[in-house]
Amino acid sequence: MLQGKNSSLLRRILLKCAAIFLLVAAFWLVFLRPTRILVVNATLAQQADVALNNDCRRIRLRFEDADKVAAENGALRRTDAVVIFSRGLYLDDAQVARLEKAGDRGLTIFTNTLNNQHVDVQC
Repeated sequence: MLQGKNSSLLRRILLKCAAIFLLVAAFWLVFLRPTRILVVNATLAQQADVALNNDCRRIRLRFEDADKVAAENGALRRTDAVVIFSRGLYLDDAQVARLEKAGDRGLTIFTNTLNNQHVDVQC
């Protein structure tokens, strides 16, 4: 009899702890997690400029080449925003489709100096 009361009490305590943990994790993901920004195809001078002017601890910058981002399948899924320095960058149809799909999912994409009139990214 005593064991049944202890197990139900233990079960209630574990459920409350799990609920508190889930609430704390959700709060972290929504409000406290650093914003992850992927910077693509930036020159060394642009990388230094962006990195030195980032004075917020809650912004995490990651600099990658366009080839590495194209080869890595989940690179766009693990970021909150993408900044593309596109001077000298030529995207094929598959890459443009991936960008449009990521934009449709809600990913913020900022392109700097996109000047190819044959490529029209619609997000």
